Amino acid sequence: MKDTDPWLARPSSIRLMWWIFAGLLIVLGLADAGVKQYNHFGVEGIFGFGAWFGFLSAFVMVIIAKVLAALLKRPDDYYGRDGNDD
Repeated sequence: MKDTDPWLARPSSIRLMWWIFAGLLIVLGLADAGVKQYNHFGVEGIFGFGAWFGFLSAFVMVIIAKVLAALLKRPDDYYGRDGNDD
């Protein structure tokens, strides 16, 4: 890539964002220990429950989306080979 590429496309910017987001995740995870929580269920009292629950929820949604995509997929020429409506 060239220096004229947008800053989000540069490998150095992407690496920097990974470090920033990882540091932010660590700071927020440690801040979780200093906050008084009022849990409705016992499992919510586990350290970092919100982070783990969010990660697992997103993972399950991606898996469900992949399965739905495989079930609902149509062939590439579903609407016609050459773009004609005949």
